Amino acid sequence: MGDAAGQEKIVGFERPRRWDVPYDSAMSDADVDRILAIPPFSQIDESNFPESTPLREILRNDARIIRPGVGDILVRQGDYGSSAFF
Repeated sequence: MGDAAGQEKIVGFERPRRWDVPYDSAMSDADVDRILAIPPFSQIDESNFPESTPLREILRNDARIIRPGVGDILVRQGDYGSSAFF
């Protein structure tokens, strides 16, 4: 695309924001309340988190609750992991 002087215009796009798409869209306020009621989360001082990234929103958008069945494999020894399990 060129302009009147024959120079190319650069068209930008808006980068997705961190929480545009939550990790688990089914995470509810009640789920977050339950997580915050159990250690180690119940022992965290939420006031230590900045307003831009409060603990409740980190959990709501970056966590999920899974309920594995008996015999389900969560992670295998030696596998690369990028998650924490509580």
